[in-house]
Amino acid sequence: MRKMTQILAALVLLVLVGSFATAASAQTVTAGSFRIFQASPDTTSVDIVVNGKKTVSGLKYQNVSDYMNLPSGSYDIKVYVTGSVGAVTPVVDLPKYNINDGSVSTLVIAGLSKNNSLTALQLSDNNWVADPTKAKVRFVHGTPDMAAVDITVSGLGEVFKNVSFKSTSSYMEVAPGAATLSAKLTTTHKEVLTKNLNFEVGKVYTVYATGLANEQTVGVVVSVDNTVPAAMPSTGLGGAAASNQPAFAWVWLAVLAGVGIVGGGAFFWTKKQG
Repeated sequence: MRKMTQILAALVLLVLVGSFATAASAQTVTAGSFRIFQASPDTTSVDIVVNGKKTVSGLKYQNVSDYMNLPSGSYDIKVYVTGSVGAVTPVVDLPKYNINDGSVSTLVIAGLSKNNSLTALQLSDNNWVADPTKAKVRFVHGTPDMAAVDITVSGLGEVFKNVSFKSTSSYMEVAPGAATLSAKLTTTHKEVLTKNLNFEVGKVYTVYATGLANEQTVGVVVSVDNTVPAAMPSTGLGGAAASNQPAFAWVWLAVLAGVGIVGGGAFFWTKKQG
């Protein structure tokens, strides 16, 4: 009797270990996310193709897409002027764009279509604010014909220096409240743009300079980067957005079934012995 009890206990242990190993495997889903900002002033809108599948359609000038969740790995990302997917060569081609576990990034489509200078500026996003009493901001230079600029924020003075086209500043934590951001040419100190902002506690902001200096269309687009959409857009490429709860449900059913089988065997064996 004692030997049989030991055998049954070992079987129960094997069932539990196997089930929890399955659960751990079900949980191991690594993913990162990225989005697109369309900063090309002479490109009305663009389509984004990821691994041969169109994931963003008609992203207009000065618009930013939602973040898209993708499993970790290397992706083939192509950017087309809207309506030209498959018909022409992409205006931007990134054959090996890496999505790392936990990474968050933005692709800024910058340059001009008319002189075939469209390119993608790859930004690494840090959408966390270390100080819970502050906000955080960075500046991205997306104006093709504007020289490098120095950025000042009212009350703080000059915060970013010599930011050139297709470059981004570092992040800076700022106090919440109203502030005025201005950009001056690094060489002449001529003011080329101003923007009134209202920083909120815990928010992360990216300030994009867009437009063309020669056409006097330089402007500013401000995005709040850590506002999570109600649902991640579907890419059709998988990802970690799907819940693992069904997997765990099956794991616990397996555990209960295993215990039931072993327990039932013990019961009938005991009756037989009796």
